[in-house]
Amino acid sequence: DLIDSLGAEYADIYLTYAYRASPCESVWFDDDGLERQEAMFQVREWYRDHGAETSDPRKRPDDHLVFQLLFVARLIDEGTGSKGLLDACRFMDDHLLRWLGQFCGRAASRCRSGYFAGLLLVTGAYSDELRDLLARALEMPRPKRDEPGKGQRSRSPSCGRETAGFVPGTGPGW
Repeated sequence: DLIDSLGAEYADIYLTYAYRASPCESVWFDDDGLERQEAMFQVREWYRDHGAETSDPRKRPDDHLVFQLLFVARLIDEGTGSKGLLDACRFMDDHLLRWLGQFCGRAASRCRSGYFAGLLLVTGAYSDELRDLLARALEMPRPKRDEPGKGQRSRSPSCGRETAGFVPGTGPGW
């Protein structure tokens, strides 16, 4: 029963959007809260520039949290001197850290189990700490919150605005 419960919560957090906190970057920055939008294509370009690709973008968008975390690990492990580390900083600033804290906080506050709530909070905190360590090591400070990286729009994450969904008959029709 415990394994089934954890599996169901995993799906609620990372696959089905049940907690109204998307693990995909596009949803956080798209005006309509849609997946597979501008941010995903920017992330995909990063992957392509570094010879990386996701397993099957039809099943899970390229800007999904799992792929972004794996990509940061790849950049750190690239072994091309500090270039991989500098790219990891830029990627985290331009993409991952712009929305991760809000995703982790919202999803953790809605979890049924302490296990996933803790895992989400540790993921957010560890990612922030990693960027801070890289900032000190490379003397590359983090940009201010209102200072997006190159090619990024300055916007605050807006995933899953707490508004009522469409209800037939309450608004203009066709």
